[in-house]
Amino acid sequence: MINIPAARLADTWVEILRDQPRTEIVAMSKDGKRIEAIQRSLVFGFVDRISSQVFQISDQQSTIAIYSRATSGYWDLGVNRRRVQSWLQLLEQRLDQSKR
Repeated sequence: MINIPAARLADTWVEILRDQPRTEIVAMSKDGKRIEAIQRSLVFGFVDRISSQVFQISDQQSTIAIYSRATSGYWDLGVNRRRVQSWLQLLEQRLDQSKR
């Protein structure tokens, strides 16, 4: 749970997705809180799909759920887990910077 409105969390999340290499937002809900994106691997261009949704807890509290997975193969060597962890750290940093 994060102490910011859901719309602000969603906007910041979209900024992070747009800043990532080889990443494309392919669908977004009208309210901007549900986002589907893909990211292609650098060498072979394998596609990973990233689904996310921001949930409003109260007027000033929200949270995000993110699911990243490979669209081919059986195992991704932990790439998707590391991606989500890294992006969550970026999200936290950006939100902390915007509070200053």
